[in-house]
Amino acid sequence: MKTRLTISWILQFIVAGIFCYPAWTKLTSSAAEVALFNQLGMEPTGRYLIGLLESLTIILLLIPASAVWGAMLALCIMSGAFLAHATKIGFGGDVS
Repeated sequence: MKTRLTISWILQFIVAGIFCYPAWTKLTSSAAEVALFNQLGMEPTGRYLIGLLESLTIILLLIPASAVWGAMLALCIMSGAFLAHATKIGFGGDVS
C-alpha cells in the first residue's frame, strides 16, 4: 500500500510539474502563446482562462483530497489541446 501511495505522489508531482511551464507562459504573455491564441481566435481571454485552469490543476494535484479533481481537470485541458491541434493548429511535424 505504501508503494502505491508513493507512486501516486510521484506521478502527481510529475503532472503538476509538466503544467507549470505552460501555465507560466500563458499568464506572462509569452509571444509564442499570444500568437497561438491569436490563431485560435481566443486571445487574450482564452489564454488567461486556460493559464488559470492550468494553475488550478497544479494546486488540485498537490492537495491529496482534491487530486482526483486535478487529474480530471488535467484530462479536460489536454483533451482540449489535442482537439485544437487536430482541428485548427496542426501538429507542426515535418512531413517529407
